[in-house]
Amino acid sequence: IEEAVSESSSLEALKEQTQFRVEKLVTTLSEQQSNDQQGQQALMALLSSMQSRIDTLQQQTSVYKKKLAEQAIQSRTDPLTRLPNRQAYNERLEAAFTKFKENGDLLAVAVVDIDHFKSINDRFGHAAGDKTLQVVSKFLKQSLSENDFIGRWGGEEFVMLLPQAQMADIDKKLNEVRTKLAAMPFKFKQEKVKITASFGATCFNDNDTTETVFERADEYLYKAKRNGRNLVVTDLSTDL
Repeated sequence: IEEAVSESSSLEALKEQTQFRVEKLVTTLSEQQSNDQQGQQALMALLSSMQSRIDTLQQQTSVYKKKLAEQAIQSRTDPLTRLPNRQAYNERLEAAFTKFKENGDLLAVAVVDIDHFKSINDRFGHAAGDKTLQVVSKFLKQSLSENDFIGRWGGEEFVMLLPQAQMADIDKKLNEVRTKLAAMPFKFKQEKVKITASFGATCFNDNDTTETVFERADEYLYKAKRNGRNLVVTDLSTDL
């Protein structure tokens, strides 16, 4: 505009030059604004697309994590009884054993075996055997406290972790469980059947390992078997 003023020889020429340059300036500003708007729209579209992809990835990650968690649970669960399996027991035992070594927390292991289980399979079939395992495992789990642990060791054998309890209390508790199990009504093919179990339980000592404790509990279990079954043998059973 300043250039138009200096170059114009008349007022009319100045008016024309000024109007031309103002119109040019308006056009330039409009084009710049349009370009800015297009750039902003392109940027917003890009951001929206990126957010959509992030949302999709988050959903896929959530589904993936859920599947991994479900697989982890399944890998540690016995499919027949729905109890924790041997792998889950070993992991729980290691954690409890670490607390025992660090804090001296009381900890006991008990091994349980259904008596004469093979005869149930032989007389009534494997379906009856499976049903027995399911009923007994459910009963044993319901008989324990929230802090206790029970898993299926294999076959008709179960393993328990009993923390924060003296052996006298454990002995009493397991005998109550044994008595109630023996009194439960079982019937296969219209025939009443008595189901019993034998128990072996021992507490951790300072010089114990996870292996020595299980071996001792297992030894007590077989003492119970040799002494007539339907019996609890613990560290207190000095007469056997």
